[in-house]
This record gives sequence, C-alpha cells and structure tokens, in this order.
Amino acid sequence: MSSPTLTVAPRRSPISRRRASASVSRSSTRPPGNSQRCGRTALARRWVMRYRPSRSTTAATTRMVLRGWSDTAPGVYTISRPPFSRAGPSNAMRILYLGVPLGARVLHDAGHPPVAAGFAPLDLPGRRWARRALRGALLLGSPRLGDRAVQHALASTRPDVVLSFFWPRRIPEPVLALAPAYGTHPSLLPRWRGPDPYYWAIREGDVETGVTLHRLEARYDTGPVVAQRRLPVGAEDTAWSLARKLDRPALALLVELVDRLAGRDVPSVTPQNHGCATEAPFPTPEQLALDWTRPAEVIARHVRAAAPEPGATALLGETEVEILAVAPTDARPPPGLRPAEAWRSEAGWAVRCGRGAVRLLALRRADDGEPVTPDALFADRA
Repeated sequence: MSSPTLTVAPRRSPISRRRASASVSRSSTRPPGNSQRCGRTALARRWVMRYRPSRSTTAATTRMVLRGWSDTAPGVYTISRPPFSRAGPSNAMRILYLGVPLGARVLHDAGHPPVAAGFAPLDLPGRRWARRALRGALLLGSPRLGDRAVQHALASTRPDVVLSFFWPRRIPEPVLALAPAYGTHPSLLPRWRGPDPYYWAIREGDVETGVTLHRLEARYDTGPVVAQRRLPVGAEDTAWSLARKLDRPALALLVELVDRLAGRDVPSVTPQNHGCATEAPFPTPEQLALDWTRPAEVIARHVRAAAPEPGATALLGETEVEILAVAPTDARPPPGLRPAEAWRSEAGWAVRCGRGAVRLLALRRADDGEPVTPDALFADRA
C-alpha cells in the first residue's frame, strides 16, 4: 500500500485575512484581522453582517457618512443635526476617535466620550450603541477622510486629540493635523510594522510580543513610541487568540493616555530605530503553502500563525486543503517515507516533515471552506 502524499499548494488567488479588525467585545469569538486594511475570505463572507443604513430621524440618530453623495456635502448624508458641543468638566478632552466601535465604548466607560467618531468596518456591532450613548457627538460610518467636506465636519468639532484603534485605512495628513494623533499597533514596534503582525510573530517563533502606543504619522507604524506593553506568545497561540490577548492592553494604553492628557500631562516619546524595523505584510499564497521539508516544530508554528484565517495550504491530489491545526508527534514514520508523505499512525493521520512529523488535527477544503477529516480525504488513496 502506497502512502498518500501531501504537497505544497501552487499559487492561487490571494486571500486576505478575516476582515474583522479586532475582537468586538470582551466575550467575542470572531477571528482577528489587521489594523491597516480589510479583506474577505470564504468564512468571512458567511459571517459578514451587511450594513443597511437607517434613514429614520430619531433623537439618538446622528450623522453617518456613506459611500454616496448627498444634497448638502460630498460623502455626507445628514440624518439629524446634532450640536458640536458636549456638557462636561472644563478639563474634559475633546476626542476624535477613528476605529472599531469597541474602542469608543471603552473610552466612554472610562469617562472620556468622544465628541466625534468615525467607525469602520461597518459590519462590526456597536454603531447602535454609539447612537444611543454618544448623544450630541458627530458619528460617521466609514467616512472618506480624504473628502474636504468630511475634513471640515471633523474640524468643526475642535478636537484636542485624535485617537485610532484599528482604523482600517490610511489617515490623511489634514486629519492628523487637527490635533496630536495617537494610535495603537499590535506589536512591539519597530518589529512587525504592517497589517499582519500576529502571523509573523508566531511564524518566526517570537517568544514575546505586545502592543505599542505611538504618535501617528503619514506612514504606517513609523511614529515615535509613547508606551508599550509586553506579553508572552503562548505555545498554543494562534493568530486569532493572540489578537484577542492584545486587545485589552492596547485599549488600556489609550485610556491611560487620555487620563494623562486630561491632567495636562503630555507624555514623552521615543523615536523608533528604523534600522531595526521588520515588515509584517499579508502573507502571500506562496508564503501560506506548507514546506514539508522544514522541521515539525516550524510546520506547527506556520499552521498556528495562519489559523483560523486564511489557513496554511497543501494539496492532496487535486484537492487543495487549508490545515488549521496540527501537533508534533513522536510516532515513527514507516521506513522510506519522505517529507510530505502521510501515513496512519495509532493516534491518527500524520505527515512526515524534514525532521520529525506532525499529526493532522483540523482541515477544511479551500474551495468552499467546509471542514473535512483526514479519513475522508485519504479514503480513496489508502
């Protein structure tokens, strides 16, 4: 009986990571995304909640920026006309917030409600809460920050500070110039600049990662560092679990910053060492394809780094699969088995690697995203 063979997947259409930018609540189980831009996968398309703007003019409804045009200004659809002021103590910070609704809620609960907020992506929950809780604030849904009308609306709120938490697009310089601008990034800058630091931190075997609070500049992730929080990378962490672990310290840094600014305590900054910078782009299809000549522990890290989205890829015959979980095994492969060849051990299906072997725990078909067992894949080849 010949051993079924797994080979690395050929080039296919690029797939970006799950479009969710962060966990959306303390109990959220949505997969992570990135802090730069958004994409969709087969799994995401099944979960996405399409945004349908409400056109009712209730007291809690404010203004939303849509992708279309209005009779009043480009890119702005007026639902109601809230005042651009908020009653509060004289030392209250006037915050312009850009990002997922979770960040605005954390700031609100900490006593720092934004006077203006731009929310994106729009398929994340929290906008209904914002309409109810942030009365009198300027609320924008996925605003085109490059539009002059949008910039004028934001400037009219007279912000003292601009805060970003997983805003998915580049913030134009005219918006950054409205007030001192700060943002968080889920890595220890200057290591892993870019949209997918989770993937690269796990794949490259980092034992420690963290979050960075930094000044925002025109280029992504290059601004001077205000503060950092460090966390260990667990031996079982996936990109999903690592992203969730980093949400809480990142939000804590934002709240601590506003507390200091409200007390007229402007934090010092440390310029990044650009010579030590490493990049964290979205992995390409070639980078997601498993190289079975590598050691088993490297293969296991690769799989965890790409889980649950987009998944490390391999081919079984003509079937492309995404491998979501493996575990190094001490099982000895049959004599003569080469890397990328699989056999059925006592514990289940395993694949020979360049050094050692891994046991296949969770897979799905790449074409439809449906889970599949190794037994079903190998049934006609065993």
